[in-house]
Amino acid sequence: MQRDVLIEAAFLLLLFGALVYLGPGEVFERRLVNEKPVHFGAGDGYLYAMFSNWVYDQGDFRNNPPYGSAGFSDSIAYHPPMLPVIAGGFAHLAGINGHDALPLLMALFVLFGAFMMYWFVRSYNRTVAILGSSLFVFLYI
Repeated sequence: MQRDVLIEAAFLLLLFGALVYLGPGEVFERRLVNEKPVHFGAGDGYLYAMFSNWVYDQGDFRNNPPYGSAGFSDSIAYHPPMLPVIAGGFAHLAGINGHDALPLLMALFVLFGAFMMYWFVRSYNRTVAILGSSLFVFLYI
């Protein structure tokens, strides 16, 4: 490999590590598995954590969880199922709780989008992409 490619790879690895440390590392209090959800600031976050735990427990999202729909077990799910289903599957795959998988996945999706923009800008000019990657911190944090 060329020296420039190795330097760029090391820079991107360092940037990714720093963003994970500053973003989800701070939110998760440097722990991957928590007993209870500690990283949600609004009610919607708890709602989707509840849906992710339901998918984690049941394996599907056909019906709303009874503890979220006044005890009815046959209430049809009215929220888009994609994110809770992905978070539930990721929780099983990673061996973590459903309420921990959801914000971790969201943080990784944001990082993935930032690096996709890096590769898009890099296709035009590598120097501008490297200099512009410092904006990841502002966009991410």
